[in-house]
Amino acid sequence: MVASRSRRMGSRSGARAASSGSSRAASAWLICSIGLHSGDLSVADATRRFTEDAFLRGRTATRAAHRLLLDPLCGGYAWGKLAIRDLRDQARERWGAGYSLRRFHTALFDLGAPPLGLLDTALERG
Repeated sequence: MVASRSRRMGSRSGARAASSGSSRAASAWLICSIGLHSGDLSVADATRRFTEDAFLRGRTATRAAHRLLLDPLCGGYAWGKLAIRDLRDQARERWGAGYSLRRFHTALFDLGAPPLGLLDTALERG
């Protein structure tokens, strides 16, 4: 599905299209988690958001909304994913030609399991 969607998008590469869709989906999980638990979103609103932004359909979208009601930490996974992607973009910019995925992963994994606020340390040590 991602490959066919990326072909329709023309100039964007398949990897970039998949990444963009994945970021939208991660954002939807985070937004719905916060919205449901703050009372700003109903289950119907969250279901609609999952359908539009996370590419989930029907019962799958409804189950995702209900899952967030039972496990509010599901949104934390999405937050971490987005934070790591942002950090990767910063590493590309800061390290320039010295950037590689191996270097980025080594710098990140050398931190163990840090709080999100300490992820920037990977850039300093990498």
